[in-house]
Amino acid sequence: RVNRIVGVAEDISERKAVEQALIQQDRQLIETQEIAHIGGWEWDVVNDTLRWTPEMYRLLGLEPNAVTPRFEEYMEYLPTTDREQLRTMARVSFETKQGFDLNHRVIRSDGQTRIVYARVEVVTDATGKVIRMRGTTQDVTAQRKLEEQLMQAQKLEAIGRLSGGIAHDFNNILTIIMGQLSLLEDYHFDADIAESIHHIKSATDRAASLTRQLLLFSRKEKVEMREVDLVKQMRDTIKMLVRLLGEDVSITFQTNEERILVHADPGMLDQIIMNLAVNARDAMPSGGRLICEAGIQTFDHLSAQQSAQIQEGTFACLTITDNGTGIPEDVLPNIFDPFFTTKSVNKGTGLGLSTVMGIVQQHNGWISVYTEAGVGTTFRIFLPIINFANNSIHTEGVFMNESGGAETILLVEDEDTIRKTLSRYLERQGYTVLTAGNGNEALQIWQESREQIELVITDVIMPGGMNGVELTQTLLQDRPNVKVIYVSGFSALRGITGAEFVEGENFVSKPYTLADLGRTLRKVLDS
Repeated sequence: RVNRIVGVAEDISERKAVEQALIQQDRQLIETQEIAHIGGWEWDVVNDTLRWTPEMYRLLGLEPNAVTPRFEEYMEYLPTTDREQLRTMARVSFETKQGFDLNHRVIRSDGQTRIVYARVEVVTDATGKVIRMRGTTQDVTAQRKLEEQLMQAQKLEAIGRLSGGIAHDFNNILTIIMGQLSLLEDYHFDADIAESIHHIKSATDRAASLTRQLLLFSRKEKVEMREVDLVKQMRDTIKMLVRLLGEDVSITFQTNEERILVHADPGMLDQIIMNLAVNARDAMPSGGRLICEAGIQTFDHLSAQQSAQIQEGTFACLTITDNGTGIPEDVLPNIFDPFFTTKSVNKGTGLGLSTVMGIVQQHNGWISVYTEAGVGTTFRIFLPIINFANNSIHTEGVFMNESGGAETILLVEDEDTIRKTLSRYLERQGYTVLTAGNGNEALQIWQESREQIELVITDVIMPGGMNGVELTQTLLQDRPNVKVIYVSGFSALRGITGAEFVEGENFVSKPYTLADLGRTLRKVLDS
């Protein structure tokens, strides 16, 4: 029989307060890592168990605690070469008891390849044996892209200075040769010698044209700036293109503007159009369609954050689109390099696009390129405009005056930065936004929330084997009343993808302002 119960009571308020403070501190640390996109991890070497913070799961495109992490399972998310490099670094770290830093790639569950920066340190026991490895992993894809752009700009600047100096000296030599040829015109030679002189003169003219291209690329060619109507200039140049490109290439010109005034050298504008048109013709060996457009584009603060190139303000936009073979992914980073060409030796100098780049930079503009193998390529040239009253707009005040809504939107965009920017903007407008990085993710979200989704915004060209048109065809079969807005860098997809696109009705072309997208979205929802 129990006679009495004996116990003690201890005041643990202080200890509990410390525990709560530690929990709060851990929570704040995790939130800070999420903001910085830094994942934390710890590997128990003895028991081969790996612990991840939630950001590590997100970095790999996984739901938190979706898998039980193990070292070898993490390796499955790395390409083969990166996997071997990480194993080698870990082995050396075990032997030296020293940590290491490493940039490597990971392939997310949705197929996206990201570049991460890992910092690793080792923990040893009293005997010096490694018992744990721990560290951080940060997504640095955006930073690496900016670094590559900077390196490319520095490389082009150095080549530009070199080519400009060579062209300047070569021009002096050509001046002497052309002068001597002019003196020979006063003499009468027999037919053979006269023909040889004619060939020398033709070669000299071609060399002079080549040096002018070099000077244009290096931005040392004299520019004769004046007020130019871009619409009229393009119409006049396109008349010449009809004869240049041949009958198997159909050319159309589109614009909604009567006049677009820019401060430019008209001869250089002609050269931009001609160089891009000739490249487009070469990409369509069996003929095709060339669409030239002139328009006006305004970029706000958030839109300018989509790319390091985009500037805030209002610009004239010259667009050249073809439905040719497209530019291969491994070739795209080099297309503006001088003397880089995929054409045979006798068919190109490799200065066409580098000359275009030099001209655009001299005019304080920039170029954007959108391409897809087997679909075609769109080049957009943005130049400062001089006949637009509101030369700059700002994010605050403009977005908040836009007509928002409370509908649920499915946003499908493979570019992570653009997806986050659009989602942030739409949520600020009151919409509920569900996001997907590709078609397969979108289908999964659709199955879970099909009744709530009233509109789908989707990129047309996406990785993963399913483009935006194929995705929406599947969704429309399930629910014919769902509304769709297509987004693409290609300004003329009609006939290329087999779908109908109408700018401002069900289609928005990249790059676009968020305000333009907001207006189109509201228009489609209210129609």
